[in-house]
Amino acid sequence: MKYELIVIDFDGTLADTYPWFASVINLVADKYQFKRIDDSKADTMRGYGALDIINHQ
Repeated sequence: MKYELIVIDFDGTLADTYPWFASVINLVADKYQFKRIDDSKADTMRGYGALDIINHQ
């Protein structure tokens, strides 16, 4: 099948993917022992990029 157009939604305009992303990051954080995303900071982090979320303190 040939696709003529692919739409990628990195900023959540088309779909709110933050909750899924946060859950995946927390699974990976547990496995590789880095800091989990705290649900109480979710609104603040919603505007962060992926690396900013992973590097949060």
